[in-house]
Amino acid sequence: MYGTIFLKGKRDMKKITAFLLSAVLLFAGCSSSASSTPASVTASATDAGMTITVFNAGKADAMLFQTADGYVLMDTGLDENKDALVAQLKQMGVTSLYALIITHFDKDHVGGADAVIDAFDTKNVYTTYVTSNNADTADFEASLEKKNLEMTIVSNTDFSLGSISFDINGAKGGYDTKKDNNSSLITMVTYGTKKYLFMGDAEDERIEEYLADHDANADFLKVPYHGYTQDDLELLFQTVAPETAVITNSSDNPSASQIKKTEKLLKAAGSNYYEAAKGDITVSCTETGFTVSQ
Repeated sequence: MYGTIFLKGKRDMKKITAFLLSAVLLFAGCSSSASSTPASVTASATDAGMTITVFNAGKADAMLFQTADGYVLMDTGLDENKDALVAQLKQMGVTSLYALIITHFDKDHVGGADAVIDAFDTKNVYTTYVTSNNADTADFEASLEKKNLEMTIVSNTDFSLGSISFDINGAKGGYDTKKDNNSSLITMVTYGTKKYLFMGDAEDERIEEYLADHDANADFLKVPYHGYTQDDLELLFQTVAPETAVITNSSDNPSASQIKKTEKLLKAAGSNYYEAAKGDITVSCTETGFTVSQ
């Protein structure tokens, strides 16, 4: 394979010795340079300080935050898709969650929560107040009890994973209409110089309440209520002025005409936008910027 080496004096011996030494170092280098990163850690999670995955969950929300210090899951999609969600999280390397955030108790946000609690060790569970005792909420509460976990009903709560902070704002309640959606938790995530705002399914009253009490300017926006047109969307988009926005819609819900109206408002605010209906969205974040792929 390597041929035959003939020695011709001390000079040749030195050359051969040098050759053999180089070969040994080369093979040793090859062995030591083999990836030490676990296969379960995705490239985006190791290259970026934070990776956000917005799952294509239909007209439903499910978003994973991956950091070097732990995982956070915000909402869990529909009950009918919970096994697929758990399988995908495991494939992405999730074994435990630092936090599970349930923005509100509609079935398209809490539907898979019982399966997530059953599948993963979870340290903290943050929720809004319970607005309705539907079957999905009951299953979620049963799983919490089985794991001896309690949910923290949020007024204002914050926590950090390394240099990444999560500031969760709870709804005040007492809304005239859309009580379930307006009970949504709203979360501002800050990493370095960039801010990422997640609005749950907030509708007009809740949007106005949040904007009145907070500096809502952010670089990235998860559009509230799946992109349905509502009166305060223009105010929200102009105030937040996001570089990029994501709509968690399905292929036919909201309707194409509704989505076009919302996208027109985003364009007017100078925002790029993505629809989760077209596939999972990955946001790879550093302290000074982020890139989006789909």
